[in-house]
Amino acid sequence: MDSVSLPEKALFVSLEGIVNRTQPRIACVSAASEGAFTWAAIHNLSYDTINGYSAILKYETNVTGLVVYDPAQWDTLNLATTISGVKNELICDPGLLNTLTNSPYNLTVKDDLRGMFSNKYQVYGYLYTNYWSQCTHRVIAGMETNQYWYLRDYLVAVKSAVVWLDPTVSADATTLALFTANMAPVNSVYLGWWPNESGDMQWIAQYGIPVMASDLFDNGSVYGGVAMPISVPPIPPAPPLQNKIYVSITLSDGDNVQYMQHTMKQNWGSAVRGTIPLGWTVQPLLADFDPGMLNYFWSTATTNDCLVAGPSGGGYARINYWNAGNLANYTRESNFYLQRSGIRTITVWLTIPGATGNAYATNCPTLIGVNDQNDGYYSTSYKGLPDIGFPSTGNYATTVSNVINSITNTAANWNGSSPMFIAVQADAWDIKPADCQTVFNALDPSKYIPVRPDHLFLLYRQAAGLGAAGAPPYVVQQPASQPIVAGTNVTFSVIASGTGPLTYQWQKNGTNIFGANTNIYIKSNVQASDAGNYQVAVTNFYGSVTSSVAVVTFGNQPLGVNGNGLNWSVNQNASYSPYSAPAVAGNVVTMTDGAGSEARSIFSSSPQYIGAFKAAFTYQAGGNRSADGASFCIQNDPRGTAALGGAGGQLSVGTANPITQSIELEFNLFTGSGQNVGYTVLTNGLTGSGGGNGNYHAPGGIQINGGDPINITVYYASGQMTLTFTDIMANTSFTTNLNVGDLTQIVGTNIAYVGFTGSDGGSTSIQTFSNFSFVSIPPMTIQFNAGSALICWPGATPGFTLQQNADLTTSNWLNVTNTTLLTNGSNQITIPVTSNMYYRLTLPAPP
Repeated sequence: MDSVSLPEKALFVSLEGIVNRTQPRIACVSAASEGAFTWAAIHNLSYDTINGYSAILKYETNVTGLVVYDPAQWDTLNLATTISGVKNELICDPGLLNTLTNSPYNLTVKDDLRGMFSNKYQVYGYLYTNYWSQCTHRVIAGMETNQYWYLRDYLVAVKSAVVWLDPTVSADATTLALFTANMAPVNSVYLGWWPNESGDMQWIAQYGIPVMASDLFDNGSVYGGVAMPISVPPIPPAPPLQNKIYVSITLSDGDNVQYMQHTMKQNWGSAVRGTIPLGWTVQPLLADFDPGMLNYFWSTATTNDCLVAGPSGGGYARINYWNAGNLANYTRESNFYLQRSGIRTITVWLTIPGATGNAYATNCPTLIGVNDQNDGYYSTSYKGLPDIGFPSTGNYATTVSNVINSITNTAANWNGSSPMFIAVQADAWDIKPADCQTVFNALDPSKYIPVRPDHLFLLYRQAAGLGAAGAPPYVVQQPASQPIVAGTNVTFSVIASGTGPLTYQWQKNGTNIFGANTNIYIKSNVQASDAGNYQVAVTNFYGSVTSSVAVVTFGNQPLGVNGNGLNWSVNQNASYSPYSAPAVAGNVVTMTDGAGSEARSIFSSSPQYIGAFKAAFTYQAGGNRSADGASFCIQNDPRGTAALGGAGGQLSVGTANPITQSIELEFNLFTGSGQNVGYTVLTNGLTGSGGGNGNYHAPGGIQINGGDPINITVYYASGQMTLTFTDIMANTSFTTNLNVGDLTQIVGTNIAYVGFTGSDGGSTSIQTFSNFSFVSIPPMTIQFNAGSALICWPGATPGFTLQQNADLTTSNWLNVTNTTLLTNGSNQITIPVTSNMYYRLTLPAPP
């Protein structure tokens, strides 16, 4: 990217985002401070170099055309970035049109933004009206229009709306509020950056949306797509408590992920690192955004290095401006990311009043301590959680003398009768590890002891009598549920942290497994009897924790509800809980049972391959059959099987708490608000007219609210969905074909949770699904190499058997007995090639 023009950078980075949406394949590299290919190597990615225009030819089938921005109105670059993500169009400067519309590219202009707008408000109003409904609502981005390529690949890949607005300006605030008002508090993120940090951060606080500084982060669509466990080392033992002054220094640029990618990586390479105790601020949201980066810093950390969360947890938040409800939810969500990222201490902006301290103490039980950003030096605790304020001169100190003076001036108040604990924060752009070494060398060793930030809090806890001077274990990465195939091996792993040493004990269905005493448990030659619930207890001197359950299923093709809902997760709102009808009984799934304002969802705990499939079920409406509806839902929501939308017309998929990323086949019973009884296919929790397609469509002459059981089949492959509705009683049928696009791109993965949702409101109904089956249709590939063939199909499609036949005119299909290996998510069998042979996958009939 260093040798190409600015317009070409926008062009190539849009290609990167489109191509990488389902799998990392392209990186746009530059001679960054840490080296062009450094992070690719850290993420264990092999690579070849390719010219940008050659890449366009290579991946041209992924692209639908061009979106041309207007250099006379630069905010159209952000609009073009949004359109690129939604419609898979390459971002094009007018100066590149002659090249791209002619041979060998021959791309057509799909959207020409030139001359359409006279100001930015028209640009972003057009974006909101025409594209916001098609964008993810979990993310919005602020990108200055002179930043051509950094982060834009990620924004294209996740289909984010992109703006550049300063809400301290009234008209900008009104425009930005159109978007943020439709985003879920806490469960959405503002990426990029702001024109006016202080005022803009205060403004967005009213919506409860955290921020991640990332506008100069490159190749997020690559590194965010690399699934890598975060190996968090146990906290080493703290030094013995003495009657001295303990001092910690944290190098900080808040939670800036581009700082981590570039400057922090350079500082990390300092020869001084590891010789002195240091804290390093990082962003816990990297557990989603780039887990490989967090894993790099943790796995290369010395016992003197401690990663600390920047302000104020999972995303940048000036928490004083947040309301109490969002504060509680934010601290709970931060706990999730703090545990995944292995971080035990945190800095909080701007100040920590009692309510804030209590929220962290209550909702972040694995925190060892918090630092107060702006209240000056003090030390206290909230519900047993230590809180130490930074000295006013030791908060983002920029010189060695400032750091030393902040420590010694604060220590001047030490009475010498009990230990004192001082935490300072140095600006990482100006203070380097060698400077911190200079600071520690200047302190009298008979009086001062340098320590890691987490050790500072552990020692404070000990001195204050707040509990043992050590951290109990907690689980950073839970073991994963998985299907099994007879004769293969299954591996369970857990990543835990806490004060070492840690001990492990794996269990099956609550019973200890003899000899399973490490963080990895491998079960060889599994059989149907090995299906069940697996978990591990992790213990150290300070306590014990048990992991979540990993459900192992055997031969779950075709998927059904098993008569009693085994291995299915049921969720429902609390208003009318418990429901009078059980969620599952005798293969019948009840979504609403006649009470009002109900919302219920049920999802299989085993994710299914959705690249192609056949689903079948019977839908029946009872009760007064007038509200509201239900859906067959495929989703990749962060809540997993616990995903649940709202009641009434939200159909339990959205919009106040939408299930996203998702696609739903919706059935509507409600005739108010100009809607029709019928069906539609929508995404990400959209319902009814909010989906942009008007109202629901009647399936021919079939009345889904007539009370008859309606058999429904859903075939999906290659972007096409075929729906068939059959009224069993009237013996009438209706079939239609829908162009729904690539579900794996819509959902963001080729493996997703499958299930149903349903709800009603003031009017009540009884809605059931029964006779459910779901069968994945896996693609099969073959590669030849030196007299053998490697046959592969997705590993998320268990139960299929590979068969061979030398003559298609016969039915002599024989099972292939060669060993099947599950490698990189793919079932693989190596076959010697000695003669012509045909192969197929077959799904044996269930016993």
